[in-house]
Amino acid sequence: MKEGFTLDYSLIKNSIAHLSPIEQEKLLNKITERVDAGKIYEESHLHSREQFKADNPPKDVVKRYKELGFGSIHLTQHGVAAIVWDFKPIAEKEGLKIVPGVETAYQEKAKKGENGLMQADSSLPQSELIIHALNDEGWKAISMAISASQTVDGLSLMSNKILSEFFGEGSIGHKNVIATTASINGPIAQIYRENAIAEISAQEVFKKRDSATGGEIPESYFKKLTDKIEELTSELNSVKDEIKEVKKVANFNFKPREKALEKIKSVSGETSQAFC
Repeated sequence: MKEGFTLDYSLIKNSIAHLSPIEQEKLLNKITERVDAGKIYEESHLHSREQFKADNPPKDVVKRYKELGFGSIHLTQHGVAAIVWDFKPIAEKEGLKIVPGVETAYQEKAKKGENGLMQADSSLPQSELIIHALNDEGWKAISMAISASQTVDGLSLMSNKILSEFFGEGSIGHKNVIATTASINGPIAQIYRENAIAEISAQEVFKKRDSATGGEIPESYFKKLTDKIEELTSELNSVKDEIKEVKKVANFNFKPREKALEKIKSVSGETSQAFC
């Protein structure tokens, strides 16, 4: 392991919580073996001089990266691109490569409001994406996507439409960027955590149920509901049958009988009252 480098396993453990305990242990052991052998990857998620996020100036970041033995700096500011130009000369002076990128909020069907800025739908889930440029074309695409996805607070919110426009097939960014999850709230992590998320949602439903009913609904209550549904269904079917019979009578053609009756009356000389 590189001197001064400590791997935080908490995020990894959260990301693999859906696996069985044995599978989790095997995976963590493999990661630990690679780290202990010095086979670690470059840090690919960095913020610098961001309001409320990080107070680490470029010069200090480059110095620390150099101390840890990293060969590159992957910048992923929240929804902005400008700080790349602050980093570039300092990093190159120390022999470090700058890989520009962005961390952006992502919501599948987010749209622009009347003010022309992106707005999230509060009723739908939102996650975080990291997008790295592989080359200048990729960085152009990221910069354009950032401009097209600005929010009222100066950050970025990308939708499927924006991602397709700037990174989809036939676009300037196609095959010129790498996109991945930003954190435990990223789309990839959320796929792994679907079972856990569903379990949490189910628990919330149970809490609301218990609050409304005073506790778990007993089996006898469901039996009563089932019996009542069957009773009402039977009544409904009976009413439907009655409606069918009424419709038959309503649709019956009485004219032939009326004509026959009039003929009999005319032959017999009886009045219509006599036949009533």
